[in-house]
Amino acid sequence: MAIDPGCMVCKTRWNCSMTHAIIQNVIPESVIQEYLKNIWEVNRYFNDSPTEFTLAGKTYDIANTLADKYRVHDFVVGPAQEFVGSERIFASGWQLRLDRPSNASELLEWHRDYDYFQKLGPRGCVAWIPLTQLSEESGGIEVANGSFTLENLTSEKKIKSWEGRKPHQVWECNYQGGDTITAMCNPGDIVFFDLLTPHRSLLNRSSKTRTTLQIRFFAWDENTNATRSDIEKMV
Repeated sequence: MAIDPGCMVCKTRWNCSMTHAIIQNVIPESVIQEYLKNIWEVNRYFNDSPTEFTLAGKTYDIANTLADKYRVHDFVVGPAQEFVGSERIFASGWQLRLDRPSNASELLEWHRDYDYFQKLGPRGCVAWIPLTQLSEESGGIEVANGSFTLENLTSEKKIKSWEGRKPHQVWECNYQGGDTITAMCNPGDIVFFDLLTPHRSLLNRSSKTRTTLQIRFFAWDENTNATRSDIEKMV
């Protein structure tokens, strides 16, 4: 496996502000297929014609529970440790995301993942992993450039409803856009960004479902306010 550890944004190992980075060709194709196999098995169970994802509503939630069963491979952990700046990290907040074609109902506005995991502290990162090929039509993720703190942005809770699912509480921040990058990467690449970095998913305008996996990593130290249920994977 050829590994290019450089950031596609700044052409270095990490960008200078350490708020985001994209590394290429990190995850082998066999592992991507392992991830997808479990999702397709759920889809086949609920769909007689599994040539395209039709997961929605409760079925989506069932598939999402598979995410925390995936193995955390060293080629994900190593860069996460470097990005967070600690060898002692743990994984929490796994999420499998299925963005269906032209479905804007599940898209969030600008938000920070820190707001969902406040008791675990701001020292951590998100690993955003595409499991299917991305293109301009399929969209990807848009990430803000710059250094962000708890003080220079505010967030508010909102209630959002999706078809076939219970209403969910979500967070949105007051980032107004501007200097951003759009991560148009491929299966095998990983986008890392800081928990305080505003980001949002883009609309999928293709004819295929966009499938991604997100894993949140947090530094473990004496100030970590995590319970056993918070720690899905010690790595």
